[in-house]
Amino acid sequence: MDACKKYGIKRYHQVSTDEVYGDLPLDRPDLLFTENTPIHTSSPYSASKASADLLVLAYHRTFKLPITISRCSNCTAIDLIVRNGRDGEVYNVGGHNEKSNLEVVKTILKALDKPESLIHYVKDRPGHDLRYAMDPTKLMTELGWTPKYTFETGIKETIKWNLDNQDWINHIISGEYLRFMEKNYTNDYKTRENISVALATFNGERFIKEQLESIIPQLINGDEIIISDDGSTDSTVDIIKRYSQKYSYIKVYHNDKSNKGVIGNFENALKRCKNTYIFLSDQDDIWLPNKVEVIINSFNVENATLVLHNAYIFDSKNNLISNVSMKEKIGSSTKLFKILIKNPFIGCCMSFKKTLLNVVLPFPNKNDISIHDWWIGICAVKTSKVYYCDEKLIMYRIHDSNTLGFHKTSFKYKLQKRLKMIKCIYKNRRRFK
Repeated sequence: MDACKKYGIKRYHQVSTDEVYGDLPLDRPDLLFTENTPIHTSSPYSASKASADLLVLAYHRTFKLPITISRCSNCTAIDLIVRNGRDGEVYNVGGHNEKSNLEVVKTILKALDKPESLIHYVKDRPGHDLRYAMDPTKLMTELGWTPKYTFETGIKETIKWNLDNQDWINHIISGEYLRFMEKNYTNDYKTRENISVALATFNGERFIKEQLESIIPQLINGDEIIISDDGSTDSTVDIIKRYSQKYSYIKVYHNDKSNKGVIGNFENALKRCKNTYIFLSDQDDIWLPNKVEVIINSFNVENATLVLHNAYIFDSKNNLISNVSMKEKIGSSTKLFKILIKNPFIGCCMSFKKTLLNVVLPFPNKNDISIHDWWIGICAVKTSKVYYCDEKLIMYRIHDSNTLGFHKTSFKYKLQKRLKMIKCIYKNRRRFK
């Protein structure tokens, strides 16, 4: 503002927001925000925006700085206000197209022919505003502005533009922007310890892209994705190779001898992980956007070595199979006796501190353990603290090519597996000291 005053700019325009007014009651659709509505913010975040407005208005009154303020953004409206708006005035921008968040999301899913089961409900943020609604009468009467689009026409144009500009979209969600910020402003943007994602692939061409695209946006500078491939014969290797060429933090390794099986494949990935926390990942699930944030917070708050979390269960077409969650299917106990009866450790729902690998690796002979994640979970229970997070953080996919799933097995088979694991624990008892 001082620079604007010093160099005599013709107009300073402040693009503000409806959040400075606070919120409106849900049961009063007749109420709208006008330019005379008192500023009444609900959170420190919106208060910072309101303070910027007040600073701009103060410079106008004290130093006669030529200013205008628009609340809610619209490019054509902003241009009109900058050119023709009255000095020192505030203009509300709105199109009388009030919709709830849920209505907007359902409209987008319908346009994309996607199921509503993709909707993920989250808790309201602190100081959450319930409703905004702007009265643009002043802008319309003084400057002759009218909205060009209705909600229905505007959302169609927006969806079409995004579909036609996938390269731009992929760049934005790739995490490259975040890594640029972290590289250049590390002290401000690196807010957590780094993670390694250990991902094992084998003939996963159907879903590997979707799996990777759900992980990449959650990574920061210094994170890595370690992929071990077990001799895929489909296009999996080509797909992950393209990703590794685009993102330097994706590292692809091939087993020395193909077809080591899922246990050997994950061991090949795990022994190459270098960061503080290791997240196991399958090749066919979807991470929900807050997975890394929630898990890292669980490590910090609970002082755990291993964190296990809940999951949605869905099919190959992204439809929820039922309202039953992973927890309800396999349980959540972290007591050794109960774990041996019913294993709750599903790898794609597990993250742990790298230090646990000192106990876990090398994996016992595959004839001694039936699956790697069960062994990792037991090692954590025997040597440190395990925390169960009840939040559903991935969409666990069940399909005809799953290596594992919820397949029915005989009592004899289950008994043999458990006796084998008990024997394995005894044989490796020195690891747990």
